[in-house]
Amino acid sequence: GVSAYCTARGRLMLTKTKPQPVGEYTLPMNMGETLIPHTDISIRITSFEISNDFDKQAENTLVLFGEWEDLKKELVWRNRREGDVILRGKMHRQLRRLWAEKGISIEIRQALPLLCCGEEIVWAPFVGMSDDLKEKNAKDDKSSAYKIEINVQNNAF
Repeated sequence: GVSAYCTARGRLMLTKTKPQPVGEYTLPMNMGETLIPHTDISIRITSFEISNDFDKQAENTLVLFGEWEDLKKELVWRNRREGDVILRGKMHRQLRRLWAEKGISIEIRQALPLLCCGEEIVWAPFVGMSDDLKEKNAKDDKSSAYKIEINVQNNAF
C-alpha cells in the first residue's frame, strides 16, 4: 500500500495508496491458471492423483471428484457479494464473519473467488466446502480428481 516517487529536487517521497477495487466478476471453470482481474490472486486447476502425503487441511486447496465436462458445466467462480452465506454444519454462516475470524482483510475478501453452483456457494477459500458439496464430492473409484488451488501473492494474510 505504498508508492514512491522522486521530486524535482531529488527527494524520495512515499505516499500511501488505496487498493484498487476489484469490481464484480464471474469466471468459468478452466483448466490451468486463471488470474483474477485487478488482483494478485490466481486460480490453478490441474488433474490430480491423490496420494498419502496430500494435505487435506490446506485452506486454499480443494479436490473435486467427477467428470471434468460435468464439473465445468455446473460450477463457476465469482467474488463475494453482500450477505453471502455458506452452508456449514447444517447452518448458513456468513462469509464475512468466517473470513473476519481468520483475519482476512476486507480488500482480500472482496477479491477471493467463490466456487458456486448456480447461486449457491459450494466452496470458499480459507473457509471450506459447503455441506452440499461434501455430499456430492464423495470419492468414487471411477471419478477423476481435480485439484484447485487459490494463490494469493505477497502473503496478503
